[in-house]
Amino acid sequence: MSCDLVFSVQEFLKILPGLAIFPLTFYLAWKKIGYRVTGSITSTHQRTSAPRISQIVLVNHKDRPIPVYAVQAVIAGKKTFTIEEFDPPLILKALESITIETTPYSSLDFSDGPWKPAFSSKELEIFLITSGKTVKVEIESHPSIRKLQTFLPYEHGVKSSFKFNGKVYNKEVAYAIAYKAGEEKRIAFVDVAGLISEDWDYKFNCLPTEALTSKQAVFDFLKQAGFTDKFTIYDIVPLQDQFQTPQQG
Repeated sequence: MSCDLVFSVQEFLKILPGLAIFPLTFYLAWKKIGYRVTGSITSTHQRTSAPRISQIVLVNHKDRPIPVYAVQAVIAGKKTFTIEEFDPPLILKALESITIETTPYSSLDFSDGPWKPAFSSKELEIFLITSGKTVKVEIESHPSIRKLQTFLPYEHGVKSSFKFNGKVYNKEVAYAIAYKAGEEKRIAFVDVAGLISEDWDYKFNCLPTEALTSKQAVFDFLKQAGFTDKFTIYDIVPLQDQFQTPQQG
């Protein structure tokens, strides 16, 4: 009886490594079988082009690359259109993510006329056209920080962005100098202390206090210092008096 017991334990110990590694082997094999792609979309509405899906983020959950020849949308199970096509195909690498920036277009037309789609996640389906299969993307909504339970007890701060020609500035900026150096148009900022920053490559980078009293005073000082011989000033804008409407985000 004791011999049989020892034999059984020895046999069990022999197969134990195989039993231990089986779940890992099964998991790795499962990661290579089939397709699973999740994604999120961003829509854009512009005055100069048609409303569109402007950005798609795709995540490949399988350990196999996916060649994507096209991204196709189906709205409410009735209409479809191609979001973007790729030649050569776009490769969504194994276990990685990719961001697709889409191409604007003027209109989206069907037999009943131009269509302005409502990009509701409830009625929108996204498919990847691959060489061997059409893969449906599991659409995930963008998380809203304000709705997460973790942050509900806290007061939420709101960002404001003031911009001049696409450049962000704050209330410490007194003037913007728009000038042309060679063929390049540039924007420099002058803060309330007279320091010149942003697109400014010159060693002299500070104006005296008396030169900050008006845009004309700024121009006169730069001219007197010889800067108008180096570049052409086409505008000086007092930003503290002309703040743009804040863009919250």
